[in-house]
Amino acid sequence: MSLGGRAYVGEILILQCYVSANISGMSPALRPWKLTDAAEFHAGVVESAEHLAPFMPWARDSAALSLADRLPFLEKWIDDCASGADFHYGLFEGDRLLTIIGLHPRIEPGGLEIGYWCRASEARKGYTTEAVIQAMRIAFSMPEVTHVEIKHDLANIPSGRIPEKLGFTKVAEETREILAQSETGRGNVWRLTREEYLERF
Repeated sequence: MSLGGRAYVGEILILQCYVSANISGMSPALRPWKLTDAAEFHAGVVESAEHLAPFMPWARDSAALSLADRLPFLEKWIDDCASGADFHYGLFEGDRLLTIIGLHPRIEPGGLEIGYWCRASEARKGYTTEAVIQAMRIAFSMPEVTHVEIKHDLANIPSGRIPEKLGFTKVAEETREILAQSETGRGNVWRLTREEYLERF
């Protein structure tokens, strides 16, 4: 793994995680975004709009964007990853996008929240689980990271199966703002600590 400089995010020191094209040496591979991924990113979002809309309020509006309008999103993700402000990746098989995943420093110090969604035509094939495993490898390569969390609406059962399968512990149920049509306003919080990761992976 190639790591750049350091950036302060919240109260913890995050090593910049702008890495080489293939983080794990695996296939499919989780890697940072490149501007040349724009067309594949666009195709994945447009294809997945109805699949994502029940729990992701941005999905339909995002699908209506042109390819040119989508470029600023990728540019911000690339800049955020380089600065250590936020970490966005795609799971790719060759040049085909399978899953989008992020490591977000928006929870308590020492923690990163893992967020994800899967391309509609690639759902239920194990790709999102694989992306989470590779994302955890990245997260725990940062010595300051003590735990990762996954959060999802109670009704989003497929999202909840992933942390349960990977040995996360449900640590809380929280009130959430309802933003999408199928959300309940209640969400689960799952956590995996560094020690648990090292024992299981």
